[in-house]
Amino acid sequence: MMPKTQTSQCFAADFPALLSQESWIADRLEPGLSLPLLLLLQSEGLSLDYAFVDVVSGHATQFLYAFDHPECFELAFEPPVETLFKALHLTWQEITPSDAYTAYLVVSRWISESAKPVLARFAEPLLVFGTSMQGLERYFHIMRSRPNPTPERVRVLDIELSYWRQPFDEGNVLVRVIEKRAEMFSEVDLTRQAARRAVRQWHAGKLAGCAVGEKAYRSFARDLQDPDMDFCNERALAWGCSPLYQQWTARYSSYRFFERMAPRFGGKTRGALEKAAFYYHQCCEAWHAWDHQLGRPWKWWICPKLEDEPQLQIFYQRWQDPKRRNAAAACVEDAMRWEQKAISELTKVTMQ
Repeated sequence: MMPKTQTSQCFAADFPALLSQESWIADRLEPGLSLPLLLLLQSEGLSLDYAFVDVVSGHATQFLYAFDHPECFELAFEPPVETLFKALHLTWQEITPSDAYTAYLVVSRWISESAKPVLARFAEPLLVFGTSMQGLERYFHIMRSRPNPTPERVRVLDIELSYWRQPFDEGNVLVRVIEKRAEMFSEVDLTRQAARRAVRQWHAGKLAGCAVGEKAYRSFARDLQDPDMDFCNERALAWGCSPLYQQWTARYSSYRFFERMAPRFGGKTRGALEKAAFYYHQCCEAWHAWDHQLGRPWKWWICPKLEDEPQLQIFYQRWQDPKRRNAAAACVEDAMRWEQKAISELTKVTMQ
């Protein structure tokens, strides 16, 4: 007789069924860390939306650019997880495992103890909602950051090969929520904090040597107009992919957040928030015009590693076309002016 294959598994409560609900995102976003964060917090019973998480964590109100360093978009003025959890009065635990197998053991123990999912901040942020073992193979059950999240089963070996940060990168961190403290958070206070953060980030100028806010907009527009700047080499090509998309589509979050929070205020403050929301929406429209000129002819969540040569050639042709580059630079400048208007309104909020 053949020996039976040993199997075992553990899943967070309500997962993976929770991932089969309607779309988690109202707009055409390219989510990153904020989506697994949202699902992690919703598993704690917090009724939050994507825009709230994106703005309160600090992600949606910053914009960074450095031609030679597309990875700079992952920088942050304030640690996003810590910033968000402190705002919501949560306590949490973080562990940096030495390898993917150790991560598997930690996640299995945490889910068994709490029946809650775990945030894995690997090379790509993942929500891990279960683990399983079949024979000698061990698996993570994950949700990746994509507009319509779907459950996936990934071998521990594949996590090590494809998702694990290298030693010279930021560490691989596992995060779980321990408890919600009794005190409620104030949406009014968080809105004012978000306004102050947006104003500060817009005028900061630089972060770790990378252009920030208004300066980042101007630098990107200038590089698009410069025919000597090659956006089709291996590193620069990244600016046509996730680094830009994750940042400019986050303006939708700022639009949604400030629009929803405005009625919680009265008088001039409410008017300033409503105007800021409108201006952020117009900023998104300007970026969509940029997308029409230089955007990808494919959707990253359908084809994260492009292998369709004809589509890639279309992409190269767009970024090598000086007319398209100049038109796109004008769109970036237009988006910058709209965001500047939003910042002017939010400045009024910080002073009232």
